[in-house]
Amino acid sequence: EVITPKSERVFALEGDNVTLSCNYSGSVRGVHWYRQYAGSPPQFLILEDSGVVETSKKTVVYADPPIPRLDGNMNVGDKKVDLEISSAEVSDSALYYCALRPTVTEKCRSEDTVDQPDKHVTEAEGRSVTLQCKYKTDSVQENVFWFIQRANDFPKYILRRSKYGGENGTEFQERFHSELSSNSVPLMIKDVSVSDSAVYYCALRPTVTGNTETLYKNLSLCNPMRTSNTKRQRLKENL
Repeated sequence: EVITPKSERVFALEGDNVTLSCNYSGSVRGVHWYRQYAGSPPQFLILEDSGVVETSKKTVVYADPPIPRLDGNMNVGDKKVDLEISSAEVSDSALYYCALRPTVTEKCRSEDTVDQPDKHVTEAEGRSVTLQCKYKTDSVQENVFWFIQRANDFPKYILRRSKYGGENGTEFQERFHSELSSNSVPLMIKDVSVSDSAVYYCALRPTVTGNTETLYKNLSLCNPMRTSNTKRQRLKENL
């Protein structure tokens, strides 16, 4: 099963109706659509469900609360799924992507929180840097995860830590380290390089699945886009 975007980049004017399309192969039950603004986590938009069999009634599951002006259409015969944006606005300028399975989990329970006090961290090449993450959870089997997201790329799993130990992702075995305490799990990066410049974030649940074949789509409107600050940490290099 493979899913690919019809176009890598879509341009539109304010007020236009815009359709983003993905084609898929194989037997697919549903397709998920996400939107991601620069420096922010992915946001679930809609799930387009083809039904248990191809003759079943197709349904669309919307985000809660629903995102205004968005709808979906799934054509099982053509193996195509559309995300429809009506009356496009500047705020719609973002990275959109379709996926064959969820790439974002549900929110944690209200008593589960994480905080990254240092919003921006700057360090010189070759030095070591520590990114702070404080957490609070009522779970007796807490797991804390670290993720990295480089520009125009999907989030990648770095490592997981619990009171029983943990593991690192294959790509992050050598220079990335962390130790879990009762309320914090700092991420230590040794011998930093330019390629480490990215957005880093910690979470109490996995926010990325193993679906590395997810393909992204860009939507740009013919007006500048403004983005707001987020609670993630961005690591910059002094070169």
